[in-house]
Parts: sequence; structure tokens; C-alpha cells
Amino acid sequence: MRAWRSTSLLLAGLLLKVGTGTAAAAPQLTVDLDGDGKPEEVGVGADAALKVALGSGGSVTLALPEAVRTLEAGKVGAVTVVLARGVRGRALAVVLRGGQLVKLLDEPAHQDGAIPGLAVEGGKLHLWWETPAIWRCGGGAVRLLEQVVEPGKGARKRLVRAVKRPAGTVVLPAQSAAPAGLLPSGPSGGYRFVAATSPTPVPAELDAPPAPVALNDGKLESVWREDGPGDGRGELLTAQAPSATFKVLALRLTRAVGLATANQPRELTLWFDSGARVDFEVPRGDGGGEVWLALAQPVASRCVTVELGAVWPGKGAPAGGGELAIAGLEVWSELDLAAGGGLEQLVTEVRAGGLKGHDAVVRLRAVGAAGAQRLSAVFDGASAPERLRLALALAELGAAEAGERLLTVLAAGVGEDEQARVRAALVGLREAAVPALAARLGAADTPLGVRLLAAQLLGGLASDAALTALLAVDSPDVVLRGAVGEALIKSRAPGAAAAIEAAWAAAVAAGADAGAGAGASELREADLARAARGHVGTREAGAEVLLARVRARAAEVRAARKADVAAAGAATAVAPAPHNELAVRLTRALGTAWQRAGDEAARAELLATVAEDPEAVLRQSALEEAARRPDNSVAAAALAARGDADPRVRALAATVLAGVREAAVRDALRALLARDPWPFVRESAAGALATGCVLDGRDLGALLAAGARDEGDQVRVTALRALVGCLVRAKSKRPEVGQLLVRIAGDADDEISVRVEAAGLLGQLGDPGLVPAMLELLDSAVAAAPYSEGATLQAAAMVGALGRMCPVQVRVRKDIAALAADPDPQLAAAAQRAQSRCKW
Repeated sequence: MRAWRSTSLLLAGLLLKVGTGTAAAAPQLTVDLDGDGKPEEVGVGADAALKVALGSGGSVTLALPEAVRTLEAGKVGAVTVVLARGVRGRALAVVLRGGQLVKLLDEPAHQDGAIPGLAVEGGKLHLWWETPAIWRCGGGAVRLLEQVVEPGKGARKRLVRAVKRPAGTVVLPAQSAAPAGLLPSGPSGGYRFVAATSPTPVPAELDAPPAPVALNDGKLESVWREDGPGDGRGELLTAQAPSATFKVLALRLTRAVGLATANQPRELTLWFDSGARVDFEVPRGDGGGEVWLALAQPVASRCVTVELGAVWPGKGAPAGGGELAIAGLEVWSELDLAAGGGLEQLVTEVRAGGLKGHDAVVRLRAVGAAGAQRLSAVFDGASAPERLRLALALAELGAAEAGERLLTVLAAGVGEDEQARVRAALVGLREAAVPALAARLGAADTPLGVRLLAAQLLGGLASDAALTALLAVDSPDVVLRGAVGEALIKSRAPGAAAAIEAAWAAAVAAGADAGAGAGASELREADLARAARGHVGTREAGAEVLLARVRARAAEVRAARKADVAAAGAATAVAPAPHNELAVRLTRALGTAWQRAGDEAARAELLATVAEDPEAVLRQSALEEAARRPDNSVAAAALAARGDADPRVRALAATVLAGVREAAVRDALRALLARDPWPFVRESAAGALATGCVLDGRDLGALLAAGARDEGDQVRVTALRALVGCLVRAKSKRPEVGQLLVRIAGDADDEISVRVEAAGLLGQLGDPGLVPAMLELLDSAVAAAPYSEGATLQAAAMVGALGRMCPVQVRVRKDIAALAADPDPQLAAAAQRAQSRCKW
């Protein structure tokens, strides 16, 4: 490399230091484990083993069940405990005892998401479980099954969660009457209780604990009970709504006053998703069961958690014990300021649209059939925009009348965006939309656009009722008949294939414009072929009939096309356009039958088309369809087609013959590569010849000759890539290939694209013996780079090639390091990539 570039070595070294990343440090800590006043070094090795370097100079290790993410230490009595958190959530506690590391606790994460927690708090070792299924609103996961573990004894003591109110907490009294404006006729259904810390699940059930169903059913005889240790304090109940659109006003608590032995709530704390809290005091319920927890201000919150504090003990309950019971707990929102539990307000919000309208539809699902009935009842008197929103809401609720309401909106006329929404809603209804679609399709007074859409949607349903509706249409409108015919073709309803065959037969008998049933008059022969293609493999009796008609018609069309050419007196004559369209459809249908069902008659017809059809497009299409399921007869047809007059057919024939080992096939591919006048045919032959990389001397010679002398640049590139790819795959060396690549890369008169490709292939070849020649080429290209864009590309390609050969000469490393700081951004980027690849 020239001296004027040597000053860049220092810069390159700096770049390497800056660009080199460092791996994440393994967790470690320094702590006195044995109590001798001298700290020990605690760390985790790559083999997931805990290692402690003792003050005496020795060390001890403990194999761990999984890699460790974090390490902590804490003092439990006189013992220091190391706490480890595994990368998969495992919790471990380790102590140093008798000069050995001993596992005090080893709790793996549950396979469905529950994970253990471990901490030293107040000089005690606490163990608990957390799960995403149980949480406190605004506060995340809560501690479940919390225990204190005594080191050395293995004893575990279950803890009762203490509830402490901060000093100065404002406590609101519960009320005996509902807040002003609320109509307590029944909850709106917006908030549902979804999580509770009790009934206490076992660890194996922490991933999917049962919801407190008794709080959602509205039945006083259905009582929620806590079954944990203690008297019920510390239990959490969380309710959730679809959104925070309608603010929370109050909660209604119904105490289980009929259970004299049950504890009753005395102190309650409400938590919201902002983290805010509101505290309440509840009197003993000897005289009545219902009290209200009214908020001073409405709160926007998607969830509400009720935390139980102190309790009123039940009759005979032991101090600090007994079972707490609640008959009902309901969250009331702004929806409940209207009659019917907010139903009318929900309907009003749906009609108005916007965010509240969307939320109202979600909440109406909880209302049930009454919600859909009310939406439908106001439909006729609504404005056009409101009708659209009501119809879409009915569809989202799955109402029986949704299809008719949606089609009414369409018939009245809507914009393109609204039409797309209605169409999507109708598709989502699926079978439920069939009665409405069928009625509109058969109604002459319905706008044509709506009837066309109804036909299209019915064709997409695998429904006998939809098929019956399509076949029943009798209209003089050609457009509608065409749409029905198209729908019949696409139908996947049972019996669709037989119906299509019968309709086509009727069309032949009645004539194209007879005005009979739509299916009969508009199912053309080309559509029949497409329908047969779609129904291949359905195992319907009608599908086989369709396919037999297609095979017979394909033979007739082929014969007619040959006759047309013969009559014209020229082998290159083009058949009439209707025959072209039909022939393409028939060819594709036969290809599907051969590919999916292995239909031998279909294959025979395809091969006959390859050999006899007068038009190249059809010969090519037939060969392509036949090759989707290749066998010996298809290979023989492709071998014959390599002499076809059309280059597109010859190129396809070469592709079909790729990998075939017969001598005649190899001779034919070499002949195409050497003599075909069309470059894309020669390119296909080169790729086919190298497929499978089972090359003899003649194959190598043909590819070498093409790579060296072919007039087509892409042919040369394909041949060279094939040679290098096969040599690398076989781990074989052919010196003449490397020599050819060096010659091409250094030929200033050759095309730059081929030279750059040759340089890159030298890197793939990876022959250390070629490095000196590659360095000479690099020097020449770098010297010319300031004056030639081609030389810059060549130099960058050669740097990339050398970068693929990392364990090479020291000079290569120095030259690439210098180029990493080159003023030319292409050279610098190529050198930096090479350094990164080789980690220099």
C-alpha cells in the first residue's frame, strides 16, 4: 500500500477501539458471608455456577439450575443470605455453611407466568408469588401466599397482609342511601370484577385464578368469601371496565347480614389506575345490608381495586380470625344516572358516535339482547349518519337484524369509506347475513349496486342457503347475471360444483342471451374452466364432471387452433382472441388438476398442448403447469421443447430440466448454453446445469467458457456464481476458476459489473493462494479510485472479498485498517465492514 495512506493506520486503530462493543458484565457482589469481618467476592460464571472466592484464598462453587440475571445479599439474623434471580424468573436463596454453599430456597417460575419473589425485609427472609392475573389497580402485581422462611430450620410461616393507613388519611363515611341522581335499579354492567386475592389459589393455579363470580351475578344469595388465614384484612378485589370514558361515581356494598358468624368489612380503601386512593369507614350491618361508598368527585379510571382493612368480627369468630363474606359489590358510573341502568344513555352515545360511542357499543355487550333491541327500535327514526352508526353497532353485537339494517344503509347511499365499513361488517356477520342478502338480491326495487354486492358476498359463503339464493335469481339484467355467475364460480357451498355444471349445460342449451336464470346465461366456457380449477380436490361429484368437460373442451380448442393455423397456411398464425382466452383458462384448470389431484388425463392434455399448440404463450403456460408436479414424461416434454421456436419456451424448458442427470439432458443444456442466440435462454441453461452441483468435466468446461466469453453479462455472472457455489459446497479446488476470476477482475476493458462480481466471488472462493494477486488488484484499483468511479467500486469489492478471508496475511489487515479511514466513503465503509466481519 502506498506511503501516503499510511497515516490512516492510527485513525483506523482508534475506530476499532471505539467500535468494539463490550459484553454485559456477569452479576457479582462483595459481601461478608462467613462472618469473619472479611468480604468475599461472589460471582456467576458462564456455566451458570455461583462462585465465592474465600478470604483464606480458596473458593467454593455451586451449580445453579439456570443462568442468573441479578445477585443481592441481606442479613437474616446472624446469617448472610445471597439472593439470586434467574433469567427465567427462578428465585434462589444461598448461604455459606460449613465452608460450602447451600441452597436455602429454590423456587422455579411457573410455566404459565406466575413467578416467585424473594427479599430480605426487617431482618427476615420473605418468599411470595406474583402473577399478571391478580393485580392492584394503579399498583401492579401483589404478593400472594407470602411466607417468612427461617434459615437453618426450613420452617415457613404464612403471613397475613397488614393494612396501614398513612397518618392524616381522610376517611369518608359510608352512606345508607344512593348518591343523588343514581337510579339503583341494577348495575349497568360496565365494571366487572376480574381478579381477587381470595379464594387463595395454589401455586399451580396462579396463572389463571378464578374471578370473584359471586360479585358479578347480582344475586344476594350468592356470597363471596375469603378463605385465607386471618380475618380478611389485606384481601384485594379488582373490577375493570372497557375504558375510562364514563367516570366512577360510587360503589354499592351489600353485606352478608344473614351470616351471623361471618366477618363484615369495616375499613375499605379504593384504588384507581392513577394511583389515587379513597378510604371509607363502614358501620356494622346488624340492621341493614346495603351501604354506598360515594366519591366526593367522579374519577376517570378503567379499573377499581377494593382493599379490605379492619373488619367487624362475626359471632364466635376468634380474635384475628374467622371468615369475611360479602353478598354484593358493584361499581356505579356516569352511565347509571339514567333509567334502565344506563341503557338509554348508551344508545344516545352510539347515535352520537366518537370515543364514547365506541365505548358504549363495548358496554352494550354486557347488557345482552335488550341492548340490541333498543338500538334497532330507534333505527327508523334516526338520521342518516346515526343509522350508519346504529347498523354497525348492531353488527358488532351480532344482532339478527344487523344484516337488513346494514343493507338499508347501503340502499340509501353512503360514501366510499362508509361503504367499506358496511361491507366489512356484512362479511363479519357471515351466515347470519344470508337472509338479508338473499332478500335484497331477489328484490327488483333494490339498487343494482346493492344487489351486486349481495351476490358477491353470498358467493363467499360456504352455505347451502347462499347457493340457493344465487340459483334462484331470474333477471334480464346482464350485469347482475354476470355477478351471480361470478359468485357461483367462487362459491364453496356443498353442491356448488354440481350446480355450476348444471347452469353451464343450461347456458349451452338456452343460448347466451336467453334471459333464463343468471347462472345459466352468464357462465361462459372460460368461467367454467376457472370454476373447475377452484373446485379441484373438493371431492364433490360435480367437480369431476366439471373437470371432464374441461379436458374434453381443451382437446377441442387445441384442435380448432391447429385448424386455424393450417387454414392460414403459416405455422406462426395467431388463433382468434376468444380461443386464446379460453385456452389460457383451460390450461390453468388442467394444471391445477394435475398438481392437486394427480389427474393423468389432465397431464396428458397439457403435454399435448406443449407439443402441438400453435401459439408460444400457450405452449409455455402448459409446460409451466405440467412442471408443477414433474415426472419423467414432463421431463421428456421439456427436453423436446428445448428445440422450440420461441425462446421463452426454451428458457422454461431449461429450468424444468434443472437437476436431471440423464446424458441427453446434460448435452441439451450444454448446447443451449453454448449456442442459443438469446441471452436469457443461456442464463437459464447455466443455472439449470449447475443445479445440484453434480458437475463432470464437460459441465465445468461449458460453465468456464460461458463465464469467460459469453456476450451476455448476466450469463457470465450466472455461470461464475454457479461455478464458485458448487466448488464451495463440495469443498473442492479448481485452480482455473480462481485464475479466471483474477483475470476478469483485473481486466480494465471488461464491464465493471462483471469485474465487481468476480472480485466478490474471489472472497467466496476463499483460496489463500490468490491473496497476492488480489492485493495487486487492490493496489491498482485504489490508485485509480480518485479518478474513476469504476475503480472505486472495484476496490471496495476487493476489500470486501479480502474481508471474507479473515485468517490471511498481516499485510491484508494493515491495508484494510488503513482504508477504514480513507477519505472515500465507499472504501472506508467497505474496510470497516471487513474489520467487523473479521473482528480485527
